[in-house]
Order: sequence, then structure tokens, then C-alpha cells
Amino acid sequence: MVRHNSILLSPFLVHPFIPACYAHLGPNPFKPDLTHGIDATLFISALGLLAGISSSTMPSKQLRCLCLQDLTSSTYTYPLTALAWKKSWVHPVSHACSNVWYRLLHRKIPHRSLLNRLIPSYFPFDTCSVCATGSDTLEHFLYDCPKKWLVWQTVWDEYFRLLPLTTNQLQKALFHLEFPPPICCPLPVSPAIVVGYTLLALWRATWHLNFNNQPFAPSNVIQSTRKFIRQAYREELFLQGCAHRVLPLFSLN
Repeated sequence: MVRHNSILLSPFLVHPFIPACYAHLGPNPFKPDLTHGIDATLFISALGLLAGISSSTMPSKQLRCLCLQDLTSSTYTYPLTALAWKKSWVHPVSHACSNVWYRLLHRKIPHRSLLNRLIPSYFPFDTCSVCATGSDTLEHFLYDCPKKWLVWQTVWDEYFRLLPLTTNQLQKALFHLEFPPPICCPLPVSPAIVVGYTLLALWRATWHLNFNNQPFAPSNVIQSTRKFIRQAYREELFLQGCAHRVLPLFSLN
């Protein structure tokens, strides 16, 4: 079907199936990703792309069962327990915040080290674009960068000042959803709101830096975080039928 132009496969799908020894050949050479191997035999066989293989379609359920046979001995550990996943979906955060957090839990945040490995032609270096002092690993992207740590430190002191910020405490909050007890000021909100919207503000600021060339200023990120938290607080009050500010008092005198 590929040979007769009935199916067009994108390069991102084809590249993982090409052996590394052939990656430099052809008009479009590429750098192979050697971090994992992909067996495309089942996929190609199902499409009838191999000589001697019947072109009859394979039911999707049958293909899935065949693929699952290789996963029975997998050592992959899920980031959260089933109960923790269930609790994560009821946190009062926006879809945008949940999306970034979901990527984080599965370690799929597109930090520079990952982008350099996947798209070296567009990201030839893995240096942090914010501080330019180290490799932008997942941990550096989240909090090891000095400017981002300053953001976490400021917001943490405002809402969790009873427990000093440490890397271990932040990792528990981000990766295990184990939050410290909050204080009532400046706003009585859920700890998930504080951590989640700080993460979202950092994500958006880094995105604007990489793709829109907008400077990363910790003070601006802190202000964005506070704005997100205030908005979430007002939305909670609205759902409870309360006004987020004192209503005006009118007098007939």
C-alpha cells in the first residue's frame, strides 16, 4: 500500500523502524534514537507490506493482543498508584494545568535534552535556554534552573512557609502529589492549585522564551502564578455561590 501511494507514512513514524546502520543513507539522513528499540514487524505485517504476507486486514484487537505479549514482562513502573490517579482527576485545576502535569508524571515534558535527542536539526544543543548554565534535563527544566527555583521559593514561602522548600519536598509534590499543609493566607486554596499553577506559569514562560523570544523574568512568572491562583480561588467561590469580594452597600438616605 505504501509502494502504490495508498498510505503515506510520516518520517516520525518511519524513522524508529529503520535500523541504526542505515540511518545515514538516502536523501534524508537522520540521527537514530538508540534509547529504545521498536519492533515494527507486527505493524508492517498487518498492513501487508512484507513480501509473502497476505494483504488481508488484521483486526485491531488481534494486533493489540500480539503487541501486549511483549509487555507482560515489562519493568515499567507507573508514576502513581490507581488511587492517586483517581484523586488527581478531582484536583481543582484547569485542563491546561492538568495537561502539563500529566506530561510531567510520564516524564514527557519537552525539555531541551529530549528535544535535542528527538530533533537535533532544530535543537542542536541541550543547554538550558533560561540560565544557559547546564544541560536542560527534566529536573533542570522543572526546578534545578536557578531562575525557576527562585519562582518556586517565592510561591512556596507564601503558601507553605511552615515547611521550608527542599528538592525532596518539591519532588513529592510534583511527582507523587504529596502536598504540605497550606496556610490560610494570602488565599485559602488547595495545595494542588498552588503547585499546579506554578508549574503552568513556568511552562508557559519557558514556551514563550523558546518559540516567541520573550525573556524569562522570574518576577513576571511569579505574577502570572498569583494571577492563576486568584482566578482559581474566585472560580471556587463562584461554584459555592459566594462572591469573591464584598458586595457594595447601598443606602436610601
